[in-house]
Amino acid sequence: MKKLTKSKTGKILIVVAGMLFLYFTLLPALKKARKENEIKRIIEKIKANKEWYASVVAKAEGAPDRTLDDQLRLDAIWILEHGDDYSGFVWYL
Repeated sequence: MKKLTKSKTGKILIVVAGMLFLYFTLLPALKKARKENEIKRIIEKIKANKEWYASVVAKAEGAPDRTLDDQLRLDAIWILEHGDDYSGFVWYL
């Protein structure tokens, strides 16, 4: 190991291995944080649109096992996952 860390090639390999480790351990966490931020942004858009918000409230009331916050989150996730298929609709105002 000492021989590896003293050579230029060895140092490069250690740096590359470290970068790969960080990339593959941090990337999933960054993606999750990004998705959560997008969900929050969409929920704010839903709340800002009276008609859209009313439809989400109606859905939540129609499902006794679901809170309004749960329904808002579900709708935001749906928009996040399917929004590209419906670009130009109300959620892109």
